[in-house]
Amino acid sequence: MELRFCSTKQYACVVLVASLLALANFSCVLPNSLAHQADELGTRRRRSDEVISIENTDQLIELEQWGNGLLQGITYSRDGKSLMVNSSFGTYQYGVQGMKVVNDFKYVEHYEYFYSPDKSWVAIRLGEDSNVVAISRTDDSIEPIFITHREPIITIAFSPDNEIFVSCSRDGEVKVWQLNDPKLNSIRYFPNVWDMSYSPGGQILAISSGKDILLLLANNFSEYYRLEGHHGKVSAIDFSPDGRFLAMESAENVIAIWGLDRNEIVHEIRASAGYTTISFSDDSKTIGIITDEFLSQPEQLEITVLGVENGKVIHHVEIDKKQGFSKAALSPDHKQLALASNGGRVKFWSMVDDSSETVYLKGFVGIVTSMDISPDGQKIALGSMDGCLQMLGTQTGIIFYDRQTLGYSAIKQVRFSPDGDLLATASKDGNLEVWRVDGGMLLWSTDLFSEASTLAFSEKGDVVAVGTLEKEIRLFQAANGSLLATIQGTAIDFLPEGNAFILGQENGDIAKWGMSTMTPEFLLFRGGGIISAMMLSPNGEFLSVVSMNEQNPGGVRLLRTKDGYSITSLWAVWGTTAVAYSPDSQLIATASQNDNDAIQLWMSSNGYWLSRLLGHDEEITSIAFTPDGRRIISASMDGSIRVWGIP
Repeated sequence: MELRFCSTKQYACVVLVASLLALANFSCVLPNSLAHQADELGTRRRRSDEVISIENTDQLIELEQWGNGLLQGITYSRDGKSLMVNSSFGTYQYGVQGMKVVNDFKYVEHYEYFYSPDKSWVAIRLGEDSNVVAISRTDDSIEPIFITHREPIITIAFSPDNEIFVSCSRDGEVKVWQLNDPKLNSIRYFPNVWDMSYSPGGQILAISSGKDILLLLANNFSEYYRLEGHHGKVSAIDFSPDGRFLAMESAENVIAIWGLDRNEIVHEIRASAGYTTISFSDDSKTIGIITDEFLSQPEQLEITVLGVENGKVIHHVEIDKKQGFSKAALSPDHKQLALASNGGRVKFWSMVDDSSETVYLKGFVGIVTSMDISPDGQKIALGSMDGCLQMLGTQTGIIFYDRQTLGYSAIKQVRFSPDGDLLATASKDGNLEVWRVDGGMLLWSTDLFSEASTLAFSEKGDVVAVGTLEKEIRLFQAANGSLLATIQGTAIDFLPEGNAFILGQENGDIAKWGMSTMTPEFLLFRGGGIISAMMLSPNGEFLSVVSMNEQNPGGVRLLRTKDGYSITSLWAVWGTTAVAYSPDSQLIATASQNDNDAIQLWMSSNGYWLSRLLGHDEEITSIAFTPDGRRIISASMDGSIRVWGIP
């Protein structure tokens, strides 16, 4: 069980990634695919100065960062600023900076999509064997244009000046469209076409024709040159951004790179058996190869990045599909990899490495049991069931480091210090460890000889407190691990003013203690059952207490901190696994075992129930609010991290 304490500074957003994923500035909007859920709860936005009450509950709506149906593919725009996500609900265009839904294209049988170079147009092929392609302005300023062929459409392309659109069908019919005044320009025919690519300047259109590549003059489609001598049917071609190279894939998964300035093949690479996609980086220095080994046992994805000039492997990543990820995309600079799962998750990974050796991806694999966000919102710490600690960048999804904690057992708690310099982890086997955030160096560790139950930093960050199942609270000097005090108790949290803390005991008593004297100052509450966890609101006015009693085992009681007045008990909550306050202290979010795939929202001042957020498949282990109070981040035993909206 985890209860999260965060000061006002400590709330931030996450990406997925990473899945995380990229994740302090997640300004999401509600995808149309979730409109049916929004209809149930209402979609009118709440003003920042409007008080939430039981009367306007319908303004609370659910939003998931991804989770827009069954994911079938992901593609970066050429400039890397947008990401197209192809799902069973439609095609969604996300801005990579902030991961906001820019646009959505509600086609049921979409299959593949292409941006125009300036991103003002997007073309969507409506199914693998469809003879229809839809062209739409990305700003929805005009109705989509539907282009039909007699046979299924094989490939499509935009000219670099964004004025021409070309589509080709299985029978070799090529249709040329004028986009500035949408109309059919001309129809041409070429045999055995499988792919097309414009040169960067737009003067040449390369078309695969059987075993050859035809270089056509784009203005009149006359043949300019023919590249011959390939192993078999050419299925994919791509110009490098500088126009010096042309990459192609032919039979038997052979990938050739033509040096156009020297008119010869400079490298040949044999990819693993499977479906292969190729792309040049935006600086033309590397080529990325993504191979979907759908026939292998086990099925896997292979991502390889090679130097164009020397053909040397720079990065090589192997993804076992048993991890849940089945689609991959490389960013245009080849420094980031996006992975998509059929469960609706997208994670981002850094591909940057200074060595020339092969690099294998070490992704976060396993059940997330605890998470916390750094005070500046730039990092997220994840703890797993198998004792793995990982630090991710919230905006980029870049993995700063992977660490295996000393005990190799489940990490029950992770906490950043208020200044963000330190990270404390407490494990099921009793290990308490304090890490330096920059660099991930372990500063000190100690054996508690009992499973950790609670973990908190003082407001100044100079003291770290940990509770155990042996009903002891130990306070340590955060810098060096010196033991300051051992107190009998089951739960602890520090008051915002920094000179006191709240201590809960096994007999149900709750008291305020002074930090300097380490003695109780006054009793807040008496005999409410065995207290297992507590959390103070950011303003220090409210206290959430999780206790065990016959009436409501593991339920949450709300107290007023100044006098210990019992406001209420949250009904229908038992076996609490996570609690979080909104930054303004108005809302409480809870998760519990009796409703283990849902988040419940409540009013702090009176305990009124507001809303229920559904989406996880298994028990929720952690909850956090973002700084503006409009997002909730949750981690679950199902291995996913979700972002929810509270407009």
